[in-house]
Amino acid sequence: MPKGIRYISESDYTLEDFQFPHILDKKIPGCGYTEYCITSNLPTILCSPRRILLENKEAQHRDEVLYFKNELDKDLGMDKDITKQLKDANIILNEEVRTKTVLENNMQHLRTKLDNYINFCLVKNKVPKILVTYDSFRLVKEILIEKKLLDRFYIVIDEMQSVFCDSRFKSSTEMEFINQLQGLNKVCFVSATPMIDKYLKMVDEFKGLPYFEIDWSSEDPLRTIKPDLKVRVTQSITGSAIKIIEDYKKQVFESSIIIDELGNRDLIVSTEAVIYVNSVNNIISIIKKAELQPDECNILCADTEYNARRIKNKLGRKFEIGKVPLKGELHKMFTFCTRTVYLGADFYSTCARTFILSDANIDTLAVDISLDLPQILGRQRLLENPWKNRAEFYYKTLGKANELTEEEFNKLIKFKIKKTNDLLISYENTPEDSRFTLAEKYIKDIRSSNYKDDYIAVNEHSGSTLVPCLNNLVLIAEQRAFDIQQIDYKDRFTVFNTMVSNGLIESTVSDNVSKFLNYFNNVLEDFSIKLKALCEVDLSDKELCVILDQIPLTYKNYYLVLGPDRCKARGYNKTRVELEYQDLIRDKVDIEELIYNIFKIGNKYSNSDAKSKLKDIYSQTNYNKMAKATDLENYFNIRSCRININGKWDHGIEIISKK
Repeated sequence: MPKGIRYISESDYTLEDFQFPHILDKKIPGCGYTEYCITSNLPTILCSPRRILLENKEAQHRDEVLYFKNELDKDLGMDKDITKQLKDANIILNEEVRTKTVLENNMQHLRTKLDNYINFCLVKNKVPKILVTYDSFRLVKEILIEKKLLDRFYIVIDEMQSVFCDSRFKSSTEMEFINQLQGLNKVCFVSATPMIDKYLKMVDEFKGLPYFEIDWSSEDPLRTIKPDLKVRVTQSITGSAIKIIEDYKKQVFESSIIIDELGNRDLIVSTEAVIYVNSVNNIISIIKKAELQPDECNILCADTEYNARRIKNKLGRKFEIGKVPLKGELHKMFTFCTRTVYLGADFYSTCARTFILSDANIDTLAVDISLDLPQILGRQRLLENPWKNRAEFYYKTLGKANELTEEEFNKLIKFKIKKTNDLLISYENTPEDSRFTLAEKYIKDIRSSNYKDDYIAVNEHSGSTLVPCLNNLVLIAEQRAFDIQQIDYKDRFTVFNTMVSNGLIESTVSDNVSKFLNYFNNVLEDFSIKLKALCEVDLSDKELCVILDQIPLTYKNYYLVLGPDRCKARGYNKTRVELEYQDLIRDKVDIEELIYNIFKIGNKYSNSDAKSKLKDIYSQTNYNKMAKATDLENYFNIRSCRININGKWDHGIEIISKK
C-alpha cells in the first residue's frame, strides 16, 4: 500500500486482479475491507460469521445493501461454556431445531426479498451487495442459482478464521458452509488474523490456495504501530472486573494527552470502559456484584432467546441484549462483550478504554492470543481516542487440576477418531432403506453432545440424502483449543512468549530501555524517585517513547503535560506535581464553561470571528493552545456555512447542538 493510504477504498486495489479462489491476509483490522466490499463497483456477496457485523453494516448503508436476514441464525452457543452444555441440552435443541414448515415459510419470504432487491438494483442501475451469515449462505446460493445470477457475484468470506474457531460451538454449520463453496468461482477468504499455517494445511479445501498479504508497513511503518498492551495475571476474573468498575463509578478516571501536529496539547478523560468477558454467566455475575443499573451498561452477546431470558431472570426485566452504537450515538459507561462481538463490531467512542478478561481454565472461553486479541484491539475505530491502540489484558493461568499432557490429548483424539470410523462403518453396513433413520440418529446425537465423544457429522444439505462423514474442522478446533489452553496459557512465561511471537508486545528493545524499565518497575518504590528517574534519564527520543508506553499512564501524563523542567521545579513532589496537573484539568473545565456561554446554539459565526473569540477564551484561562475555529467541534455539532458580512461572503460555521 502506498504511503498516505489508510483504507483499502483509497487505493487501486480490486478483487478483479486476483486468481480465484484465494486467501487474503489484510494484516490489520479496521483497514476498511468490509467497507470496500460494500462500496466497490463489483457485485458482491459478503459472508460473515456474525449477525452483529451485518446488522451494523446494514444500519450504516440503508437502502444500499440487502442483509439476507434469516431469523433462524442466532450465533448459537458462541458465548456458552460448552463443557456444561449437556445440562442445557433441551434448551439448546429448542433453539437450534426448527420445523421444515417454518424454514419453508422463511425461505419464501427471503426469496421475495431478494427478488425485489435485484429488481431495485436493475431499475436504479446500482451494483448489488448481499450480506449474509455463513449459516444462510446456502439459501442465497440456491436462490441465485435458480435465477442464473450466481456467476456474476464475487463471494468474500470475511473473518475466515472463524470457520475453524466456531466449529466447536455451531455443530455442522462450518463444515456445510465450506462444502457449499466448493466449485464456485470468485471466492476470496479474508482475515486480518488468518488461521495459523499448520491448521490450514490440515484442511483439504485450503491446501494449495494462493495466499496474498497486504503490505502496510514498507511504505509507511506508522500504519502498523504495535499495540500498547498491559498484561496482568489475576486470581479472579470477576474480581478484576469489579475493581475496574468501582474506579469508574468513583470517577477515578484515567486521562491522556493528545498532542497535535502543531504541538498543542489536549486533555482527554476516559469515562467509558469496554470489557470483554467470554461468558454471559460471567457478565451477569459481574453486573450483579457491581450493582450496575440498566442505564449504566450495554450487554453485547449472541441474540438468542436463551441469553435474553437468562439476563432478564437474573438481572431484572429492564436488562436486555443491547446493540452496538453507531457513529455519533451515545455510549454507556460500561459495555460488556462476549466472543460474538470480537469480529466486525465497530466502536466509535472518543474515550473508551479496553479491558480483556480471560480464564484459561475454561478452554472454550479462553481468549485466543493469536486470533482474538488482535481482533479486539481493532474494535475502537476513532483515531482521536487516545486508548484506541491500548488495552489491559487480565488472564488466569492454567491450574494444575486442568493440565493435560500432549500424550494424553493425542490418546483422546485417536479414541474419538476410532469411534467415528466405527460409526461410519456401521452406516455403510446398514441396509440402504435404513440408512436415513441411522443418519437422523447421528444428527440428534451431534446436537445433544456437540462432538463430545466422536467427530461424526452429517451433511444435511446434499439433496435428499443424509451423508455421514468425519468433521475435520471440529478435530482441528479441538487441537487449537488444546494449544491455547495447555501451551499458550501454561504459565506467565508462555503467555509472554506467545504475545511476543504474535507481535503484540515488543520483543527487542535496547539494553538501556530494558535496564531502565527493570529499575523503574522493580527497584524504585517512591513516587518522587520514580518521577525523577524518568525526567532525568539520558536516552534517545525513540527509547523514551518506548519507555513512556510501558510505564503507568500517570507518570507519562506528568512528563508530557508538565515536562521534565516543571516536574523538577516542583521537587518531584507528588502533591505539588498533582496540583499543577489538576490546574490544567480545571482550566479545561473553565474553558468549556466560557465556550458554552459565548457560543450559542443556532448562531452562525465566521471562521475568523470564531477563532478570535476562542483566542480570547484561551488567553483568559492561560490555556496554552493555538486557537482554531475547528476547535468548536470538540464542544458542538457544527456544519459549514457562508456568512454575508458587510456585503461580502465569508466561510463560517453554524452551531447545531451541544455535544
